[in-house]
Amino acid sequence: MPNAAVSSKQATRSVLRARRSAMSPEIVENATRIIMQSTLEYIESLPRSEWVMGYAAGRDNEVPTLELLDALSSKGHVVLLPIPIPGKERTMRWARYTGSDALLPGAFEIPEPPADTIMNEPLPRTAPVLVPGIAFDPTGTRLGFGVGYYDRFLAEHDGVRIAPAYDFQVVEHIQREGHDIPMDVIITEKRLIRCRASSHR
Repeated sequence: MPNAAVSSKQATRSVLRARRSAMSPEIVENATRIIMQSTLEYIESLPRSEWVMGYAAGRDNEVPTLELLDALSSKGHVVLLPIPIPGKERTMRWARYTGSDALLPGAFEIPEPPADTIMNEPLPRTAPVLVPGIAFDPTGTRLGFGVGYYDRFLAEHDGVRIAPAYDFQVVEHIQREGHDIPMDVIITEKRLIRCRASSHR
């Protein structure tokens, strides 16, 4: 990747993480309520899937997800959460979500399920997956934390890719690299974007 592109992505990460961190609790709560309800309704509108692959929000006022995870569980879905495995392979294991009380501090300041809930059977490759990110553009290009765990996972996953985000996280353009897997849908407190590059439109 050209140095200018790297610099641009780093600058975007810095600006948007700072903006998320500066959000007041009231704004976070109000936006989250809308985003999570819209995300739940969207998932329920899809062909029924026993499984949903989610994530527990971490730092910098990332859109909170625990209420959504609980709502999905209450509707009979088996919810899986990622556990990043340290190392150059950048792989993730997936574990069953059994409630927020069971989550433990994990890598990158992201809550994780305990190790004894890790899935040992094959993962559900067509399950909808919630994908965190710092920024997205209307084509579905995602700017993550720059570590690469989700890039590797999404390259082998066939389910609908759903990105919950605050509306200001949707930017005009993000340079897409060869390893970037586009989102299918971005859901904010203001709109639902069906991404132009999606294979699930």
